[in-house]
Amino acid sequence: SEAFVKRGEVLITSRGATVGVFKATLFDCDSDLPVLASSSLFILHSIKEVLPEYLVAYLNSDKAQRELQDRATGATVRSIPRSELGEIKIPIPPIDKQQSIIALQQNIKQQNKLLNQRININFKIIDGIINTINS
Repeated sequence: SEAFVKRGEVLITSRGATVGVFKATLFDCDSDLPVLASSSLFILHSIKEVLPEYLVAYLNSDKAQRELQDRATGATVRSIPRSELGEIKIPIPPIDKQQSIIALQQNIKQQNKLLNQRININFKIIDGIINTINS
């Protein structure tokens, strides 16, 4: 059925209340059981010559998010009709360039993870010093 999602397919939210709400993600789960996507998600089945990770990166970009917002309907809860989602023009660079974009994004994600770990360690250092002070 159209509502079942498979590993490697892209999911994008179809509605929400904030700007930048139409987030995309790669479904990366192994399951022996069929997985049914929520009615608030669209499943983007594989597209020839487009790596799913690139599609996710593009759909989450400011450029794509602005276009999605422009095509969204509703005042309080914005939603994007499937027909409008299908009208979005996605630039498709050669596979090697898509792979470079994906690698760069993964590198930045890893750097951000390490930076957040360092921030948490720094807070723990301060907490540790304060905890050693006698009141």
